[in-house]
Amino acid sequence: MTTALRMSRWPALMLAGLLAAGCTSEQIYNSAQGWRRNECYELVDLAQRERCLREADRSYDAYRAAASSPSR
Repeated sequence: MTTALRMSRWPALMLAGLLAAGCTSEQIYNSAQGWRRNECYELVDLAQRERCLREADRSYDAYRAAASSPSR
């Protein structure tokens, strides 16, 4: 199995483990954002990295507000 394939399965396995452990959706969101933040640091382009980090630093409350607002 290639490293890329193993890494692509990691978030799904982490999510499954968190759900099985009885974590709240906020805890799962925060864990996923931490993983995403680490992925942002892999980006070479500074502008892309900054956009990625802004999104990864969005709070759970801001995420819920955006998710519950109607689409335009």
